[in-house]
Amino acid sequence: MLTRPVYVIFLSLLWLMPAFAGRALAQGNMVSGSSADNNTPMALPVDKAPLIVATNKGRQIFAAEIARSDDEKARGLMYRRQFPENRAMMFVFAPEERVVTMWMDNTPLPLDMIFADKQGKIVYIYEHAEPFSHKLISSLHPVSYVVELRAGQARARGIKAGQKMLHPAICGECK
Repeated sequence: MLTRPVYVIFLSLLWLMPAFAGRALAQGNMVSGSSADNNTPMALPVDKAPLIVATNKGRQIFAAEIARSDDEKARGLMYRRQFPENRAMMFVFAPEERVVTMWMDNTPLPLDMIFADKQGKIVYIYEHAEPFSHKLISSLHPVSYVVELRAGQARARGIKAGQKMLHPAICGECK
């Protein structure tokens, strides 16, 4: 039988385990000790090539910031208070394709998350991710790319599952 102090410590650890597990899973296996622990927003340069999504409303074009390193993927849009409607942050997990889990820890803006396979085909869209939430958001399917947009942009621009994203990070010289 557990004594009361040991029981309280045990319950405390059980309560904290999901938070630690969520931190490890979020943003594609966040590495400990990354600069994600400071409160400074990350500013990635806008890529010279736009991200294009072919929709029924025509080609939707976004200036893209590309997160490739583990640290960049861990930071994402954390602490960013401004993000233009014509901007996207693309997380590159390629050449790997796996189920990816994201979250909104320290992210003050609501976002749409677009999950795409290694060919750039959109397989799932999570709309209006809640700011500062620790809720884990899964791609549900194996993916190689995640794109974050300002909340509401996916619906407003007619972006849906089954459509294709084009960018050199996805398809080299896209056609």
